Amino acid sequence: SSFPFEGSHYSGKPDYSKFIGYLMRNLVEIRESFLKETPNMRLGHLASDLARIASFIEMEMEAEAIKAVMEEGAFFSEWTAREVDLEIQMILADIQSYLAQKKSEWNILSAQSSWRQDVVYQTRNWSQELLRKAGFIEDERH
Repeated sequence: SSFPFEGSHYSGKPDYSKFIGYLMRNLVEIRESFLKETPNMRLGHLASDLARIASFIEMEMEAEAIKAVMEEGAFFSEWTAREVDLEIQMILADIQSYLAQKKSEWNILSAQSSWRQDVVYQTRNWSQELLRKAGFIEDERH
């Protein structure tokens, strides 16, 4: 299978070290593949990363796995911004900035429950917003 950590030994929590290495080694390949997707599919991939960050924090996954997904999400934001409207570009800029900030704060602040809860809340909200903007879920506000 092409998924980098499939088949790793499962002992309660998956071993994401292979995923982290795969992400860092294959950034050019990931970018090329990502850019072949439509802008709405890219927003869906970013929404998945944001939801994954929230879930990983709640499951107390290893910090390196969470930070790797934050980094990937920041790249996805940057790579998508050129092909979406101004409103979504502004959201993507906020997401990219937020993920970079939280990744840099991780070692200092992640032990604080309120900090983790804020990251979970924010990433989950953005995930839902991107899914609505991309047309994957209904907008309940209209």
